[in-house]
Order: sequence, then C-alpha cells, then structure tokens
Amino acid sequence: MHVRVRLFGELAILADGRSLEAGYARGELLLAWLALHRGEAWSRERLAELLWPEKPDGVARRRLREVLYRLRRAIGDGERAEALIEAGRKHVTLHPGPDLEVDVWRFDALLDAVEAHEHVDVCACLPCLERLEEATRLHQGPLLRGEALPEGEAREGIARERGRRAEGLLRATGVLGERSVREGRWADALDLAARMLEHDPLHEPGVRLKMRALSGAGRQVDAVEAYDALARALERTGRPPADATE
Repeated sequence: MHVRVRLFGELAILADGRSLEAGYARGELLLAWLALHRGEAWSRERLAELLWPEKPDGVARRRLREVLYRLRRAIGDGERAEALIEAGRKHVTLHPGPDLEVDVWRFDALLDAVEAHEHVDVCACLPCLERLEEATRLHQGPLLRGEALPEGEAREGIARERGRRAEGLLRATGVLGERSVREGRWADALDLAARMLEHDPLHEPGVRLKMRALSGAGRQVDAVEAYDALARALERTGRPPADATE
C-alpha cells in the first residue's frame, strides 16, 4: 500500500489513491506531527501531552494507544504499518520509506537541492528553476490549514513549521518572479507577486516585484499606487519602506 500525506492546505491522507480515515481527528494530527519530525523517536508520554493537553495523563495515554491502533490498521497490513510507524512500548517513530510520500518532505528536498547546487545565477539555472516551480506547486496553502489544533506546545510547534515553509515559498516565488521580469513576462510576474502578498501584504520583495511588473507593462500609475499603499500601511506600523523599495 502506498500512502500519501498532504500537509499543505487541508490535511489529507491517501492510501493507494483513496482517502484514509484514522478514526479520530487527533489520529490524523498524530501522523502529521510525526511526519513533520520524521525519523525522530517521540516518547508516548510526550505525544500524549502534546495532543491531549486538556486530558489527565492516564486518559491522554489511553487515547494515544487507541489512535495509534486505528491509524496503523487504516494504513494496511501489520508488517507494512509497523515498517512505517514504529510503536514501541516507550517511543513512536515515523520512518521514511518508498511506501510513504509526504508533500512537505518533497518541498524541503527541492529547496535544499537549490540551496546546495552551485550556480552563478539561480535565475539562469534551469534545473533549479524547475525545482522551484515544483515546490511552489506543492505548497497548496498554509501547513495544516483549518485543522483544530490543541492548545499549547503542539500548536506553537506547528506554527513554527508553518512559518518556515511560508518563508521557503516566498523565496522560491521571488526567484521565479525575478526570472519572469527578466523575460518580460509581466502577467506571470504579477501573478507571482500576488501569491507572495497573499502570505504577507507587507512583504516588500513582493511589492517590489509587483511594482516592476506593473512598470514593465506600462502601468506606471498603478506601480506608484502600489508603493503608496505599502508606504501608508508601513507608516501605521511605525517604519518606512526599505531603501530598495523606494
């Protein structure tokens, strides 16, 4: 059985192309948490605290046992489930393998490959541009969008992971936007700028990309308006636009 886990946007778990239900919402969240920390051994006590902070210790540990049992049964036969999710007496670990595909793992690997690749100009490096395009396609929305996350450390930890992937998306989109500007593809550059600004309306590289694309398309008035809107918004936060934006 091939299992695909989608963490960008709404959480989805697919087994051989069909939707997989873990039985409990926290069971799916457990798989997501382990996927974000692949290969790490988590104590059962720690996982119970993270996922059921509102429950007494004994109840939380019992819930963990239940969701682990249901999750492993949903994945498939015993040996395959055990190969993916190792659930020992004290620790639980999600192991990477050919039968498990996670969109965040692929996203991270693509950005790492671009970072490690030696090139003079990333905007002129076709293999890296292809990697960045694939990464932006994978990022279908904020990590675990719409999930009811438990209060406390689990929510804070996922927020950190979400922010890290959003920063990666902004970097990737910025490179693709720069390439579009160089090639005079103003509409594509505007689309990429809009995607950057969806994540952060005050993201100055995104606004600069928008201004350059508008100017290149002959829409100088709109470019000035984009700058003025940013300057007004930043003024409310007590800081001026960066020199590069001016």
